[in-house]
Amino acid sequence: MSILIDSLPNSVMIGGQEVGINTDFRASLRFEMMLQDNTMSDVDVVKNALDIYYGDSWRYFPAECFEEACERLDWFYRCGRDLPKSGKSDRKPLISYEHDGEYIYAALLKQGIDIQEIDYLHWWKFRAIFDSLPEDEKIMQIRKFRAVDIGEVPKEKKEYYRKMKKLYEIPEETRKSYRQKQ
Repeated sequence: MSILIDSLPNSVMIGGQEVGINTDFRASLRFEMMLQDNTMSDVDVVKNALDIYYGDSWRYFPAECFEEACERLDWFYRCGRDLPKSGKSDRKPLISYEHDGEYIYAALLKQGIDIQEIDYLHWWKFRAIFDSLPEDEKIMQIRKFRAVDIGEVPKEKKEYYRKMKKLYEIPEETRKSYRQKQ
């Protein structure tokens, strides 16, 4: 699927049936925040995610479709992208939509997008815009600091990157380890 030539999905196939899905970016931001929430059990995250994306309709899915509903939700959340091939499931998130909200809002505002003023924006469009923010945006610099492998940094820059990683670390109480989806 190409965002350039194909219509963006507003439904998914589950058990051979087309099922509507909440495509607004706010739904996926809520899902992401749940993934990083230390206070929620995995079962609660799944139930709440199904509510966010499918509303009450998921409660009427046949039991054998439950796993497929979760897979389609995950596919939608990943914007149709394949899972990372790294195999690492214990990587820390590079972005926290909750903790970094002000930086993200400011960066989008500089692009002429005031997300407080928009009623609807498809999740895939939001991610395309966000992932394409200029490198000099504060949030993109923060993401870079979080992603850097200190072991691969030249010796003279290690201390600087250690300080930046510490300064911009997502507080432990606002995140939990999860499969990296950024």
